[in-house]
Order: sequence, then structure tokens, then C-alpha cells
Amino acid sequence: MRNVIEIGIDYEELKDRERRCSMQRNFQKPDRVPVTPLVDTWYWLPRIGKTYEEYFSSAKSMLECQVLGHKWFFEHIKSDHYQIMIHPVFCYVSEAGTFGSEIEFRKNDIPWVKSHWIETEDDLRGLEEVDPIYGGLHGRELKLREEMLKIAGNYRIRFSDGVEIGIEDRIGINYGNFSYSSGIPGIGVAGRTIGVMLNANDLRGAEGMMTDLILRPDFALRLLEILTDKIIQWVEYTKDLLGETKEGVFVGDDGAANLSPGLYKKFLLPLQQKIKSHFGGYTTFHADAKADHILPIVAEELGINDFSGFGYADDRDLVVRLFSGKTVLSGNINPLNIESGSRESIMRECRDAIEHFGPSGGFFLKDGDNIPPNAPLENINCLYDAAVEYGRY
Repeated sequence: MRNVIEIGIDYEELKDRERRCSMQRNFQKPDRVPVTPLVDTWYWLPRIGKTYEEYFSSAKSMLECQVLGHKWFFEHIKSDHYQIMIHPVFCYVSEAGTFGSEIEFRKNDIPWVKSHWIETEDDLRGLEEVDPIYGGLHGRELKLREEMLKIAGNYRIRFSDGVEIGIEDRIGINYGNFSYSSGIPGIGVAGRTIGVMLNANDLRGAEGMMTDLILRPDFALRLLEILTDKIIQWVEYTKDLLGETKEGVFVGDDGAANLSPGLYKKFLLPLQQKIKSHFGGYTTFHADAKADHILPIVAEELGINDFSGFGYADDRDLVVRLFSGKTVLSGNINPLNIESGSRESIMRECRDAIEHFGPSGGFFLKDGDNIPPNAPLENINCLYDAAVEYGRY
């Protein structure tokens, strides 16, 4: 007997959202600016009455939690998210747990990198031997996906207008976070890596990595190069697995913003260029820390099609000058304002963002970046209200 999950939204509404997002992504200017808040597991999981311990307990539990998460999301969050994808994922520690770090799984919180094991040349040689596809958490994700595929036929989703869909063809692999699987810019492979520098920080420790860039530059570069090659292997494998074209890649990295322009150009930019060159096509960049100091380099020397989830601290005038009208933008409303600000302050901030980025098209209004777990629902929905009021084309 099939388990039918009722979702209180018309299926046609999701198709309207998809059309709006597609037009905006292609700079065609739909009726208004789309809204795509990043509402991740730490927000919706407790609201469906589940713990992380339950969520990670089995493929069946993860699948059911994500379906119920989509249901909660579509019924409570006013947005332009339009897609339902189910995927095994370990909340940003998948790569660290594949590349050798010990991961701590907690009952009521996201998993955490417990150890930073890279210290010596011998450790780098050990990292070179790591299997980035079938080893560690990546291997576990692949097994979970196989199990999800076996049981997917037991589930149907029924929308309020009577349309029913199955989920057999909606089982992906590691989109990184929940909102990427709900249809926001950069979905492609966004999230199949958290980035070369962030992975290095997870394996070496952020303090150790920053010190190495200055005192052991050859060691630091070798670590980054090994990780780059393994990320390329993983992304290429997952593209083949899902039948995606080779073209298109995510080269974002929050860790990039921690680097000076000189260090970014010396260490990280060539590796991001290598990833981009390997895959070609549509290129998505993400950095949600204050990245003004490297954004001219990103625009001029990396070259991107999509600046996904850019941070609230980024200078809006600079972002407009560098990217508006030629790069898809999504961001950059302050998450702390969404968490504790008034409706008036959120609406005001959204209006300013829309006035900066909206006229050139290609702009998606969202947080910059990640909705805090205690943000009031009505504050999140202010983004949608602002787009309706101020974001008409």
C-alpha cells in the first residue's frame, strides 16, 4: 500500500513558480522578483517533530523526513521554491567525513567535524589514498540513495488541486542543503562540495590552515591541490550517476573570503579555475562571508554566471557594479535581521536590495545566507511580502 502525503498547495502554483524563476534566471523579467529563502534542516526538522538522530537513522527515515519537510515548507513558507528532490546528505560534513575527519553525530543538532587530522607530509600521502567516491560518508550516501530508490515507489505526493506525483525520479545525491533541492539558482551541483578551502579548514583546522598559507605554503598548496582533484572526481561521478551533462559546476567557497586578495589569487583562484575549466559551462560561485575584497577578482579573473547566496555584508553598490545584469544574484538580506528584527526593518532592507539589484533582472531575494533556527515564521515571510510590494517589474 502506498503512503500518500498531502501537500496543501496547488501543483500548478509550483509550475508558476518554476516559470518565474526560469525567466528571472534568464534575465527575462517575470511579474516580480522571486523569493528563495534558505530554510535548512535546523529550521524545519524540529518543526516536523524529528531529531537529527532519527533523521540519520536510516534511508527510510531520511526520505520520509525530507518529504514531510517539503510539505511543511510549502505549507508555511511563502516563497518561489518549486521543486521536490530527495537526497541523502549529511549537512555539510559529507566531504570531511569522506576525507578522513572524525564526525560527531548529535541527537538534536547538525553533525560536527570533531577532529582535524592533517598535520604532516605523511598525512597528505594518506589523504591521496582516500577514495572520494565510495569511501567514508560519500560511500554511505551512495548506499542510502540505493535504499531510497528501492522504497521510493511506496510514496506518492498529492497536491491540493488533485495532482499526484511519485518520487522515484526525484532521488538525487547530496545537494548540500534542503533549499537547493527545492529549486533555487545554482541547483546543478551546488552543494556537492562545500569548497576547496573549507574542506582544507575541516581537515587541517582553520587556524592551522591560515598559518600554513604563510609559514608552510608548499604544504598548504599541496593539501588544496589534492582536495581539488578529489572534488572533481566526486562531482564528475555524481553527474554521471544522475545522467547530468558534464557542463556546469559550483566553485563556491566560504573559505575564500578569509583570504586576502593576494592569498586568494595565489592559492585558491587557480584551483577554482581548474574546476571551472574541467567542467565548463554555467559556473556558480558562493561565498556568504564579507567578500568585497575578492569580488573584483571573482568577476574579472574567475568569471561566473551565478553568485548564489551572497552575504549580507557585501557592499551592494560594488555587487551591482561587478555583477548586475550579467550574473544571476541571490541574497543578501541579513539573517540576524530576519531572526530578531521588526517587520519594518526587514521590509526596508528588502526594499533597498530590490532597488539595487532588481532593475537589471536576474535577482532572487533571499537571506545572505541561511535562515537562523529561531527566526519567526512571519519574519521569513516578510521577504515574500516585500517582493510583492516592491519587486514588481
